[in-house]
Amino acid sequence: QGGDGDLRGGEAQSLLKQGRRAKGGKGLGVGLLYQATALTDCQLQAGWVTDSHNQAGRHASARISGGNLATTHDSNDAEEEILFLCGSSYSDATLCALATECPLGDQAECPAGYYCYAIPASTCVASPTSSPLQKSGDFLQIGDWRLARACETCDRSIFSISSQAHGKTSQILRDDGTYHAGPRTDFNGFDLGGGDGLTYSSQPIVFGDKAVQIRDWRIRQVHPKLLSVTNENGNVSRIYRSDGTVHGNVKEWSGYINEDLGEPACAYLTSSFLQLGDWRFGEMGGHLVVTHKDGQTGETSIWCCLHLLVSASNADLFMSSAMIYRHDGTMHPGPRTDHDAWTLVDDDVLAGSKEGCPRGDFLQIGDWRLARTCETCGDSHFSISSQAHGKTSQIFRDDGTWHPGPRADYNGFDLTARGSGLTRSTQPIVFGHMAVQIRDWRIRQVDSNHLSVTNENGNVSRIYRSDGTVYGNSRGFGGYIIEDLGEPTCAYLTSSFLQLGDWRFGEIGGHLSVTHKSGQTGPRTDHNAWALVDDEVIAGTKEGCDESGKITQTGETSASSLADLLVGNSSGGRPPVVLNHAGMMDQYVPKELLAKHAVTRPAIGIAKVLLHADLNHAGPRDKYVLRELLAMHAVTRQAIGIARVLLHVVLSHAGQKERIAGTVAAAVTAANGPGASKHL
Repeated sequence: QGGDGDLRGGEAQSLLKQGRRAKGGKGLGVGLLYQATALTDCQLQAGWVTDSHNQAGRHASARISGGNLATTHDSNDAEEEILFLCGSSYSDATLCALATECPLGDQAECPAGYYCYAIPASTCVASPTSSPLQKSGDFLQIGDWRLARACETCDRSIFSISSQAHGKTSQILRDDGTYHAGPRTDFNGFDLGGGDGLTYSSQPIVFGDKAVQIRDWRIRQVHPKLLSVTNENGNVSRIYRSDGTVHGNVKEWSGYINEDLGEPACAYLTSSFLQLGDWRFGEMGGHLVVTHKDGQTGETSIWCCLHLLVSASNADLFMSSAMIYRHDGTMHPGPRTDHDAWTLVDDDVLAGSKEGCPRGDFLQIGDWRLARTCETCGDSHFSISSQAHGKTSQIFRDDGTWHPGPRADYNGFDLTARGSGLTRSTQPIVFGHMAVQIRDWRIRQVDSNHLSVTNENGNVSRIYRSDGTVYGNSRGFGGYIIEDLGEPTCAYLTSSFLQLGDWRFGEIGGHLSVTHKSGQTGPRTDHNAWALVDDEVIAGTKEGCDESGKITQTGETSASSLADLLVGNSSGGRPPVVLNHAGMMDQYVPKELLAKHAVTRPAIGIAKVLLHADLNHAGPRDKYVLRELLAMHAVTRQAIGIARVLLHVVLSHAGQKERIAGTVAAAVTAANGPGASKHL
């Protein structure tokens, strides 16, 4: 090797390996030199030493410090990281993210036809990354699957669907508009060995309007019911239709009819699926499924390591697999209803954009949803349903009728979109003047005493009145009489309730309660949503709310007004007491107390400053305390008792003479009375 670093001969492979293992200073430089010269010796025999190989040699010699070898760098220069990678050429190996390592610098470590190169990290075209989109390979990765361009040397462009676990290719699509089923081992997107394996280029993966382009192939939603896979020459190798059928080369559904890919809109990749408009490619249990949002799938094609399952829907609009193609060449008809990519969790976006995507038409209150359901029904449905048991308590129809549960259909948590499940649209949930609109349904306070649920056609499916009664289709109380929804005013959602003016839909102990601020929930007064903590606003606004009638939990309360509250004579909402098997002589307390400070008059009694009594088979002479205490300061009168500063009473089969204490002390300061410690 001369001073310019050009390679002039071979060294033994043993020296190469010794040098590669050498540590530090000159040892590293010599190792790189051995690397370069030994590789060139191999390549001279193949007859294709190139300038790029000499570049590697020059870089190696430049890294050597000391000795009688020429160097262009001072010995104190920081050494650049060198990667030992396989490639069919030097430039091929610089695609570092995709290249196989040859850590000992031995050509035998590389696939057939590949050589081991010393690649300075700074010359890498693409550095290794956890995101498949930032690599130079022509592929998108969904879990263990790749949608990839394959076979750079083929005379036709090939696009394949393949898995890594067993190295199987389930289907290939060719640019002549044909498709070919697996299982097969060629044209695999995880094959980095050249030949018919993965291709790579400087062209990035590009997302567009419900579309993604992988080099010269586009996957695009060309119609709400159609998704196609098209080569840039116009041939369409696969069309998925939402009725479950699949079709071949129909150029009218080409992804290139509109040459412009468009701005990224509802086209994005997560760790488990690729979504393009109303379609998803999703990994489920070792399979890759292609599913339309209606669950009927335009091929819910289920690809696995050994099978290609082509899905269609049955007459009831349930997703099912119409055919199974097996590796032995036999065909096995369906149907089946599993594997729906729309049941996958919509997690972080790795690439693309969710903007413009259909979203669920619902508001969630704890374990409950107020939701529009059944996209395929002839009329519009709105339901109230829970997640815990998958039950629907009530549905409203746009003809002004209502239908009670319990039932399992029309459930807002049914994400399969089969039949009567949750609907999706691009229309956002909109808050207005004491109102909220969910697609074509409005829930609105139409006056201080009435709340209605109305379809946009004017039919009123439910009217709630403040005296606790409910009514049907009276259009004079429709939420669309005033077409304008108005500016958001006293209409907001928290984690536990939805408030619209003087009304709340609130989750209480596994129930969803609709309560007017006067305290009526039925015409009953238990399960009062106005007793719920008014916490952080998730959506909407509190602006314009009238606080006068609320249980605010703030301000001073006199002994007389407190007593009035306890017997239900206050002008505000009457908080509910929930009693279960309570003793006949017990004195009960309301679920919420207005006083912020503890009362000091012993005649008022201990229970008055306590909250949330939960009674279960309690003894008849027990004195109960509530689950939460409003007082910020401990009471100081011995007669009032220590129990005022306790929280969270849980009673279960208590003895007759027992006095039950809470599990958490609320007092900032201990009670002063001499009996306090004893009672505690």
